[in-house]
Amino acid sequence: MNPISRRELLDALLGSIPAFVFTFRRKGFELLSVTDGVKALTGFEARDLLANPGLFVSRLLPEGREDLERLSADLSEDRMPTWDFPFRCADGGTRWFRARITKEEGLPGDPEAVTGIALDTEEERNARRKTHEGISILHTASAVIFFADLEGNIRLWNDASELFFGWTRKEMVGSALHQLFPVPPIVVDGMIRTVRSGRTVSQESPMNTKSWGEVDCRVTVSRVSGEGGVPAGMVITVLGTAEQKGLESQLQQMITRLRTIERVNRVIALDWDIGKVHGRIAEELTKLVDFDRNSVAVFEEGEDPLLIHT
Repeated sequence: MNPISRRELLDALLGSIPAFVFTFRRKGFELLSVTDGVKALTGFEARDLLANPGLFVSRLLPEGREDLERLSADLSEDRMPTWDFPFRCADGGTRWFRARITKEEGLPGDPEAVTGIALDTEEERNARRKTHEGISILHTASAVIFFADLEGNIRLWNDASELFFGWTRKEMVGSALHQLFPVPPIVVDGMIRTVRSGRTVSQESPMNTKSWGEVDCRVTVSRVSGEGGVPAGMVITVLGTAEQKGLESQLQQMITRLRTIERVNRVIALDWDIGKVHGRIAEELTKLVDFDRNSVAVFEEGEDPLLIHT
C-alpha cells in the first residue's frame, strides 16, 4: 500500500472547507505548491498554477502584493500574521481570501519559503457589507428607530432619533432606555422583561427629550432575533402623537362644517319655495357675517345675493 503524500492528505482534510494551502518562495513569490482546492475558489487548476509559478502572484491586486511583501519581510518562526488579499479569478471576478502565513524551510539552495492556508472570506465580506448597508438605511431613515440589547442598553441611535429627542448618537449609545421614560425604573424593567419573553409592547406614553421636556408618543418595542432565532435585542419605534392629535382635531372641525352644509342642503331639497329658502340662507349668513347696517341684501330667483349700499 502506497503511503499518502502530504498534498493528498491536505486535500482530503480540506475537502469540505473553502480553503487551499500554498507555499511560495520567499524571494519573488514563485509558487512551489498548492492544493487542489484552489480550483473551486479561483477557477485555476493547481497543475496550471504550478506549471507557471509566477501566475498566482500576478493575479494579486497591488495592495495584496504589497501586504505579502511587507509581512514576509518580518516573518519569524514564532509569528503567523494574517494576510487579507483580493485575487483576480479565472473568470475575471475578484474574490477575497484570508491567510495565516508562516516561515517554512524551502528547497535546497533556496532555504526560506512562505506557506499558509487561505480561507475564502467572500461570504463573510458580503454579510458585513449587507449589515453595513442595513445599518446605513436605518441611520438615515425618516422614522424614529433605535436598537437596544436585551438588558435595555441602547446600541443604535438613528438620525431621526437625534432630531426627535435632541440627544446625539454619541450621547445615547451605551446608555439605558430608562432615561427616555418619565416613569419609575421598575416600569421600564417590566417592559424589557415582556419584550425579552417574545411579546411586543405597543402603547401611548410620554417620553423625555433633551430640550422640549416630555412629549406624547406612540411607542412600539419588539424583540429582534439573530441567526438561528437566538434573541439579539430590541427594536424601538417612536411616533409623536401631538401632531396626530392636532390633525384629528382639524378633521373633526371639518366634519362639523360639512354636517352644517349638509343640513342647509337638506332644507333646500325639502322646501322648494325659493323665497323661504332665501330666507333660511339669509338667517345663516347673519350668523357668519357682520353686515353693515346701511347694507341691504337683495335676493332674486336664480341669482346670487346682491349687497346694495344705501
